[in-house]
Parts: sequence; structure tokens; C-alpha cells
Amino acid sequence: LCAGWNPASKFISAPNASTFAYLRKEVPAPAGVVSALAFVSAPLETPLLAQYKLYIDGALIDVGPGRGEAPVWGGDGRFRSLPYATLDVTASFAAAGTRLVAIEAMHTKGASVMLQLQLRLADGSVTTEVTDETWLAFDADAHRKPGKPQHGGSAGTGFIEYIDARAEPVGW
Repeated sequence: LCAGWNPASKFISAPNASTFAYLRKEVPAPAGVVSALAFVSAPLETPLLAQYKLYIDGALIDVGPGRGEAPVWGGDGRFRSLPYATLDVTASFAAAGTRLVAIEAMHTKGASVMLQLQLRLADGSVTTEVTDETWLAFDADAHRKPGKPQHGGSAGTGFIEYIDARAEPVGW
């Protein structure tokens, strides 16, 4: 990961989630935000097309890292298997208030994700929010029901989702 990652930022998941995890936190947005950057990382897995979906106040912000963008070289000849995305989310934090930041993490060997959100204020100060144990977590396997394909597979799938609407986390 990049050298600027806050050491308090941790990879988070939902207890017992083997493939899907829903994670969320209400984040205060102070007045005077002039820029907001989100840095997101998730362990790469080849069969999947993406490892996370990031939402702010219900709006889809990003899906990533994708297979075509993920394996990167850091300039020193070493392969990086934990790519991160840098996202400009300033528009989502333009007004003061509380924002609901939500992430859907996906991985067949344990869904996890790391996020660092930096809010730069008009007075030059920076507020940083990170993924840690204060985030709410839901084992989304109960809803998504990942399993082996019953009638063959398709390109890029390591599993099939057998969605069970009865287990949908309403209001999540």
C-alpha cells in the first residue's frame, strides 16, 4: 500500500463472512470541506471481477479493483497484490452533515476491505476517517448465498450467487 496510509486503518470484514461482507459507518462531514479523497484497497482474487463496491449515502462511488487494473508494478520490480484506488469524493462531502459510507466486500477466502477517507478543510486542516473496529458489519453470505455453479460456470466466476431475498438486510 502507499506510504501515506494511516497506521490506524485496518482491513475489516464481518465475523464469519466467507465470501461477502456488508460494512458501514456514519461519517461526520464538517463545514468547509474543500477536497475529499477516498483510498480503498481489497485483496485481489483472480476469479472475481471486483473485490468491493463503495457507496456514499446510497450512491455507488466505485467498483474495484478490477482484474484489468489490479496487478500493478511499483517501479521497483515487485508485483503488488494489494492495489488501491484513489477516488475524488469531494462532491459527496460538499455540505456539512453526516454521510453514510458503505462497502460491500467480496472474496472467496474471506471478504475484507480497507478505506481511508481524507477531508481537507478550508482552514488547511485534514480530518481522516479509517476502517477500524467501529464500523458496523453484516455477514452478507446469509443474503447472497454463494455456492458452486449447478449447471456449469461462466467466464470469470469462481462461484454463483443464489440470492435469498428473505435474508436481505432491510435498511442496511
